Amino acid sequence: MNTIDAKTRWAVLDVLKAVCVIAMVVGHNLIWWYFSYKHGSIVSVSEISTARFLFGTIALFVMSIPITAGMALRFFLRAWWNQKHQKLFSSTKPLLGHIFLTAIFLTTLGFLLNFFTWDTEQLLPYLFSWNVLQFFSVSLIAVALILRFLNLRFLLAAGSVVLFTAPFLRNIFQSDGVSYLEMIFFGYPNGLHIWPFFPWFATIVFGFWLADFFLVRGNKKFNLLLATLGFSLSLFALIGGSFNPTFNPRDIWGSMLFQPSTLHVLGQCGFITLFLLTLNLIFVDRKIAKYGIFNIFSHGILYIYLFHFAFGLWLTTLLRPTEKLIFLFLSLLIQFTISYLIGVLVVFLKTRTKLLFDNSN
Repeated sequence: MNTIDAKTRWAVLDVLKAVCVIAMVVGHNLIWWYFSYKHGSIVSVSEISTARFLFGTIALFVMSIPITAGMALRFFLRAWWNQKHQKLFSSTKPLLGHIFLTAIFLTTLGFLLNFFTWDTEQLLPYLFSWNVLQFFSVSLIAVALILRFLNLRFLLAAGSVVLFTAPFLRNIFQSDGVSYLEMIFFGYPNGLHIWPFFPWFATIVFGFWLADFFLVRGNKKFNLLLATLGFSLSLFALIGGSFNPTFNPRDIWGSMLFQPSTLHVLGQCGFITLFLLTLNLIFVDRKIAKYGIFNIFSHGILYIYLFHFAFGLWLTTLLRPTEKLIFLFLSLLIQFTISYLIGVLVVFLKTRTKLLFDNSN
């Protein structure tokens, strides 16, 4: 029996999304401040250890954003969900059309963001750089097609195959002469193209399955699942030494971060599962304020990302030559203030019109 009807939002997921997007803003600013966006350039070698610790901790939340996207997608599909067959209802042509249009929209936004972010010197190589919005678009279509023509079990199988075959397929297909299609699926040796389908699609599937379990099995069984799964995966990753995200300070967006081991992805899932359990115990019977920070940053996550990446990089790059830490905090304060106002506008508009996934988390 479902615990939430087809229109009610889940406050716990709103809080999780807000925490992740706040971590994203802070994490990106640390990168832009301590490491130049030009690969290989570092502000100061002595600052690497500090930045590595801060970024590694924050990255656990940032790299979990695809998990929250998978959860939000399952909530969005509630009205079209055939629980008996664990798939979408057969009469979902309008839905599939909407999903395809949304995917095109997100991909277009991703490439437009490249255009407005990079300067003339870097625009040509980065204009068609593959990033998170493009990855979400491909994943959205993949999930929709699998659930329309197959079912949830096949989706889980596909996610597992993507996760466990990623290291092997990467070694087969990846090289300096890799094609654009191969980069989309398997990644690129440096940070020009990030968020490859293998293995990150597995995290979206994981989030989708978590939300489905919550909606179908109820809160008590969900908490038991979170505790069991979270501790098991986290312990497994800790023993294997692959819990914290790793990165190369001289190639911050490179393969160490975005082409992780299977064990690390499992640890990532374990960490966010334990954090979700904590939130679920705290916010289980609570409502979050309409214009509170959690609700605002959750609703506005897409538009905050667009603003933050285009404006935040420019602002931090402008202030960084001062080498005074106070200006890093000033940059964050400005970005969070404007981001909050963007989120307020999104919440205001959602009460009067329809935006993307307006009945989801």
